[in-house]
Amino acid sequence: HFRLSNEGGGDISTIESMCKLCKGTGIHPPQSTNSASFGQHVSHKYPMEEERLFARYPLPVDLVRNVVGCLISDDVYQQSSAFPNVDQRSIRLSRQASMLYVVLFFDNAVVLREEEARLREIVDKYFYDNWVVHVYAGMTADLSIEWKRFRAAKAALDNVLEVENVKKMHIQNAKLIGQCMAELRAYLTMGILTDSFVLDNRHDLLNCLRKCNIAVRWRILHRRTTNAVYHGIVCATASEVTADPKLQGDFAVNDTHVVSLLLLSSQLEMQLKHIFTQLLEKKESIWINCRAKASGMMEDLAQYFEGDVTLARVSRHDGLIDWFTSMASEIRDLAYESGDHFTVTGRKIQLCVQALEDVEQYDLVDRDVQVKTFLQ
Repeated sequence: HFRLSNEGGGDISTIESMCKLCKGTGIHPPQSTNSASFGQHVSHKYPMEEERLFARYPLPVDLVRNVVGCLISDDVYQQSSAFPNVDQRSIRLSRQASMLYVVLFFDNAVVLREEEARLREIVDKYFYDNWVVHVYAGMTADLSIEWKRFRAAKAALDNVLEVENVKKMHIQNAKLIGQCMAELRAYLTMGILTDSFVLDNRHDLLNCLRKCNIAVRWRILHRRTTNAVYHGIVCATASEVTADPKLQGDFAVNDTHVVSLLLLSSQLEMQLKHIFTQLLEKKESIWINCRAKASGMMEDLAQYFEGDVTLARVSRHDGLIDWFTSMASEIRDLAYESGDHFTVTGRKIQLCVQALEDVEQYDLVDRDVQVKTFLQ
């Protein structure tokens, strides 16, 4: 309305009235979080008939179904690089899942009511290990409650959302929290996070932070479940789930564990950010030093195989002399700032590393411990 009014030169002063008209849904939130009606719904989202609400401004059916199909089949946000593990699929697609939860109401909930096959596909892909959805800005929705009134959706969700499965999810997440806490305390030990350690173990460090975020996200979301049975399991009020402060076995995760995980993971993130920032600032000087060191080692190895060096007795080998001399020249030609794209330079470095690994298989090199030490 605002765009059309502005283009047509109309009066946009009516925009406030239009906003009030759109807000006039007839659905009013509880007056306070202490009210009895709100107390039955722990999540921020209070109950409403979404399909009736969205039907006030209907969208073309084909458009809605195409959007739903795109959200089901494609990785819209391309998060595979951030969460590469196959076990992290639901986390990788969580933003799509939130959008899909909302879009499914725009076709008058036909899919939720009637299309069981489509719902099974959605549940198996997005909600096989979670049932509380973060919609937007702290608003959450419990699918075990929200989809209860839709026959097809409830049937698909019941296939995975059984009490035993919920217990397994709780225990897996609790064990992951215990593992993350142990790794965080090890990494945060004084003197561990040096520049060389971070560079050599960057994949393990980032994977640890990734697991921490996954674990704490699942725990915070599902502590807000409105299903009394599931809430008792996740929040450890069920009698068959025992509390173990050592985080082992069928244990409870209390508020202290969650807060500790948040603090430790944020501390590691802060330290890694500081270290990586310093490394990026010193990147050019590190590059120049490493390039000079690597080319110098190649020249030393070329001189070594001339047979004139008295470090050890070795026969002259013209082929290896030429090879190491050319490799030293290749390394010196690598430029930090050149016309080549960084990807091209990185590819050249990979080829040099691969060549050095291949030359280790040569018999004369493989039998010489001193040469292998240089190459490593």
